Amino acid sequence: MVIFCTLVLQGLSLGPLIHWLGIRPDPLAGREEVHVRVQLAERILEYLDRPPPPTGYPPTCFNA
Repeated sequence: MVIFCTLVLQGLSLGPLIHWLGIRPDPLAGREEVHVRVQLAERILEYLDRPPPPTGYPPTCFNA
């Protein structure tokens, strides 16, 4: 019960606290997130385009 009350009180007071402190969303945060997502996608595609490392097994082992 104590944990529940603590979480509820903190959750209900967070909005008014943010408003009272005057914290506003960062307008550049969305652009930064998009930029990071594009960079991540590019790096993933570069990784996937690389040839696989040698396994030491002949290629006929992988033909089904």
